[in-house]
Amino acid sequence: MTSASEGKSAWFVGVSTAAMILAPLLTVGLPFRVALFTQAAMFSIATLALVSLALVRGRWGERTRPPRPLLVGVALYAVAALQGAVVAVLRGNDLILIAGQFLAMGLLPVVAAAAWGISPLIRWRSFAAGLVAGVTAMTLIQLAVVGPASLVNPEAPRLILGNALSASGPAPLALLLALALARSGRPIWKTFTWAAIGVIALVILGSRIRSQWLVIPVGFAIYLALALGRARLFSRRVALGFGVAALLAAGLLAITVKWWTYPRPNLLATVLDSGGRGSSSAAATLPADPVGAIRVRGTITCQTSGSVSVKAQTWSESRAGFSDAKSTVVVTGSVPVGFQLLLRPGAHQRQISVALEDPEHLDCKSSTLAVEEMAPALAARLVGGIIGLFYRPPDPGAGTVQGAFTGDASISFRIREAKAVLSAMRSGSWSSWVFGHGLGATFDLNTLGYDNRGNIVHYGRTNYIHNFYLFLVFKLGLLGALEVVAGLALFVAVTTRGALTWPSGHPERCFFAAAAASWVTYLAWSVAAPEILDFRFAPFWGILVAVAATELRAGPGSTRENQYPA
Repeated sequence: MTSASEGKSAWFVGVSTAAMILAPLLTVGLPFRVALFTQAAMFSIATLALVSLALVRGRWGERTRPPRPLLVGVALYAVAALQGAVVAVLRGNDLILIAGQFLAMGLLPVVAAAAWGISPLIRWRSFAAGLVAGVTAMTLIQLAVVGPASLVNPEAPRLILGNALSASGPAPLALLLALALARSGRPIWKTFTWAAIGVIALVILGSRIRSQWLVIPVGFAIYLALALGRARLFSRRVALGFGVAALLAAGLLAITVKWWTYPRPNLLATVLDSGGRGSSSAAATLPADPVGAIRVRGTITCQTSGSVSVKAQTWSESRAGFSDAKSTVVVTGSVPVGFQLLLRPGAHQRQISVALEDPEHLDCKSSTLAVEEMAPALAARLVGGIIGLFYRPPDPGAGTVQGAFTGDASISFRIREAKAVLSAMRSGSWSSWVFGHGLGATFDLNTLGYDNRGNIVHYGRTNYIHNFYLFLVFKLGLLGALEVVAGLALFVAVTTRGALTWPSGHPERCFFAAAAASWVTYLAWSVAAPEILDFRFAPFWGILVAVAATELRAGPGSTRENQYPA
């Protein structure tokens, strides 16, 4: 292949990858089910186009045949998907649900096989650049559309667009691949890559997904260990860098804590006492046009257990519009419970009111109520959002107020979901344990919980399972679960081996390190979020497997470099 054709192929792969990331945004304004079917049609058509291209131009000969472990891994994954579909049809599961989950599982092996056929056209740099560009663009759109509302209130809905669209799912993969890209290419591309890394970090922070925050450091550590190698990882230079970073992080944390807890003038010194009236409120005038955010905090003590709300609002006497924020507080009798909320007043909004809403007549009183101005506002929003992770809303499905108070809403919901799945499995026959209930199988959950927009909804008989491994055992049985896990383990093993075949710090080694770290990151994250099964994301896993096979074929001795086109 000539240099000019390689350049055109690189641009084609990069632009196509970015377009696939951004395509679901076209369905934001559609009803949810219509949007879901439209997105499924989009990715099905794109997959058929890739398969057609492979049939026309592809070569599955010895030159492009993937290493046997990757071939076995993809075959195991495909067999598990077919088994799940066959069992589902025999059991009479809903055909729509079968089709949806078969699409989610089938896209990975189908795309991998098609990409193998045209593997000379797909190199890791062009694929990674397209993925990073697409995720970066989607992040910027999210920040522009829903960023302000999400950051202003710790209890606001997550940084998610309509129809549950978000860049947070592919963000860890894009972040790790961006780190590999930063090791290669021309200076202008390196500048773009580091800027993209900063933007992607914003969506990871802004989405406030705690499970994602927990697994990303693990993936980052694996990437560094594989990319640098033992000698460089434990060198003085790296140790000095980590030491400086740790000191800077500790210093920033100390400054942030000091700034957050620094005593500020109380703009509304009063006590809210609901008594037998069911509510109590107080108002004040801010001394000047606010230049920052307004923080309302304090503690509430009630005579009996229950749930109350604190609401703050700012407005202007001469102009229309207002800003508000609300926090739900679950109380257990005489035990003081803290609360805090943030709001950003609009221009000229100098009037503020704080209300204690007590619909259950618990006879509540606020003490140490403080209304303070926090500047700069952006810092207050960011810190408030992080602190809001530890002030979770009450669990609507806990059954008792005490349970809601002591349990985390998100974790409690997942525990109830896991128990419901296990209960459905225990009531099944031996064949269900071996072969599963089939793709699209549902189970009785029957609990309250929050949706992605923070609304309380009832989950009855449901199909979705947050724990990927419970999904595998329930839908595919022990046989299918072992096949899938074995296939994914082979992907990790092959990419890890690929990293070790290149010199320390080499761009190709960094790519394989990013691929292996990504698989491990998502396998760990799949305990709480099955992103591997998202049909909008599954094709990229298939391309990643195919690209890994291509780079393994090239090997350390290859003189061919697929650099960015001019």
